Amino acid sequence: MNAGVPHLIGGRSVPSADGATFESVDPATGSVLATVALGGVPEVDAAVRAAGAAGERDDWRRLPPAERARLLRALAEVVRSEAESIAVTEARDSGHPIEDARADVAVCAEILEYYATLPENVRGTSYAEQPGFLTTSRREPYGVVAAIAPWNFPFFFAVTKTGPALATGNTVVLKMAEQTPLTAAMFGEMCARAGFPPGVVNVVNGDATTGAALVAHPGVSKITFTGSTEVGTQIQRSGVSCHLELGGKTANIVTAHADLETAATASVFHAFFNAGQVCTAGSRLLLAEEIAEEFLELFLRATAKVVVGDPMDPATQMGPLVSREHRDGVERAIDAALAEGASIAFGGGRPRQEGAFLQPTVLDGVTPSMAAAREEIFGPVVSVLRYRDLDEAVRVANGTAYGLAATVWTDRLDEAVELTDRLQAGIVWTNAPFRDHAHVPYEGHKASGRGEEGGLETIREFTKLKVNYLAHRAQPSPWEAP
Repeated sequence: MNAGVPHLIGGRSVPSADGATFESVDPATGSVLATVALGGVPEVDAAVRAAGAAGERDDWRRLPPAERARLLRALAEVVRSEAESIAVTEARDSGHPIEDARADVAVCAEILEYYATLPENVRGTSYAEQPGFLTTSRREPYGVVAAIAPWNFPFFFAVTKTGPALATGNTVVLKMAEQTPLTAAMFGEMCARAGFPPGVVNVVNGDATTGAALVAHPGVSKITFTGSTEVGTQIQRSGVSCHLELGGKTANIVTAHADLETAATASVFHAFFNAGQVCTAGSRLLLAEEIAEEFLELFLRATAKVVVGDPMDPATQMGPLVSREHRDGVERAIDAALAEGASIAFGGGRPRQEGAFLQPTVLDGVTPSMAAAREEIFGPVVSVLRYRDLDEAVRVANGTAYGLAATVWTDRLDEAVELTDRLQAGIVWTNAPFRDHAHVPYEGHKASGRGEEGGLETIREFTKLKVNYLAHRAQPSPWEAP
């Protein structure tokens, strides 16, 4: 792996001014992958200034939409040309299984091609006016966008945090989580190869202190952040316009009229994909009492078949958690659930001593008041709850601070429509886990976020409105005498 990973600032690879570094560690083995420059206030300031200067130049802020589209398509082709290198780096840096990492990179190239359709869809409006006036609106870029991305899908978030901002004429300072910096650094280099002007895309490596300096910088006009609700709430206090995609506690509701075998196997994927380190993971399994035991038997049988192992093995379905520290936190959450009266129906242990591995874990006997039913664990842990009727299912599902996603399994149209209407979630999947497309908007409700991501709706998140009242000739003041 790379012996040293610098920052990308103003088109140049630079170390930290004070020489500070941190290590990127392979969560499967504990070995050091790379030494990475640790950014502080000087690096953040330099990156924001470089982004601001690039945005003011005629070759970016006022670049024709077709040219921005061309650059995004060129970036998609660079990503495709480096797909295997990106996937291997992603698997080693994050623990994501290699086959999943390859699929993610392919999707990222497609997403960039979708973003290439956005520049020419940035539109204004004309309004009815009295004779002698023309009133119009247009949407303009904010300027410098601070893009702060999480560690669970590093390359995907490098793309989705920056792509819409670039498509709409902004410049970007990207800060990836310190656990997984390597593919974000690669992404910055690929932007340069694709032809983006120096300073349009900047990458500053660092930790929470680096992120705080970026949020506080007066040159930042927009913040896009994906991560925990706690940090998102702090960022919102900055007073800067924010796009926030935060935590979740997805209720996976199985009714008495569901296809139980299909729902069981799909729910295992929904719960344990990427070791449960997904904000929309189906971490709460709500079962109708009359089918609960039959379904749980099917679910546990499918869980036992999940292949946990080396992320570089193509047969692996679930790799390690992102770090041993994070694994330890998930284990503490399991212990807390047991102390509250839950029991382990499956898993709970470490399948191997080295690395940050944890078995897929199913907690039974969970009640709505327990922390395991209310708080995001962000690991391979599912809490099983039972309900008597749909009213109780809705109360339990809505009984958390989160409102990101929900899943419903039923063969009855009336149940599907009723639950979709009553669930407090920005996304409801019915009879399918995890559907997500770049052209479809995505929004979290309640404590799960603020703003829309994906689709044409994302244009509103990365542009601001300007209205122009144009009089055909100079108008006298209403105070002037007739």
